[in-house]
Amino acid sequence: VARIMRKLALILFPLYFLLLVLGREFITFLFTAQYAASWPIFAFNLTLIPLLLITSAYDPVLRAYAEHRYFLLKLRGVLLVLMVAGLIFATSRFGLLGAIAVNISINLIDRTAVAFKVKSILRIGREELGLFKDIWRIVAAAAVAGGITLLARAGLAVGRSSGQGGFKADVRRSTDRRVSSGLGPSRSGYRDRRRL
Repeated sequence: VARIMRKLALILFPLYFLLLVLGREFITFLFTAQYAASWPIFAFNLTLIPLLLITSAYDPVLRAYAEHRYFLLKLRGVLLVLMVAGLIFATSRFGLLGAIAVNISINLIDRTAVAFKVKSILRIGREELGLFKDIWRIVAAAAVAGGITLLARAGLAVGRSSGQGGFKADVRRSTDRRVSSGLGPSRSGYRDRRRL
């Protein structure tokens, strides 16, 4: 289980932080700028990516221990009631973002409850938890890489905006010099051309 989780963590966490940083550009690239306003919903849903790691860990265990199969049925029956109540409350007050937040919260409760159940089934103690320490290193490395990417993205945005501002100022100064020296178009010349 620990080996599977490590392999998946190498894929899921870098993907999660990459999309968290470049999600707006990703949406614009795929669906044009008209869908840029959907970024908050997309960002909320990104939280489900790390939760896939927990699912990959408990699914084979619950399949192997068939006597615990009714645990999921009972748990998800309770969570279904909570989700319906949460959706009624959140959607009327916060709209679509509220519905997404309820969905993610229920998923988080589900994954956490099942993870503790699997921990008790396998009788995982502190010694066994050491097998998962590499996952935290992967998370830390992915977070650092995401932070560096965010800083680089911000630096590029600042450089692009200042460059455009400088270019516009240069064009404006050049046009002013041409007009003042008589080389550029004047308003009287423009009126004369319109008369023709």
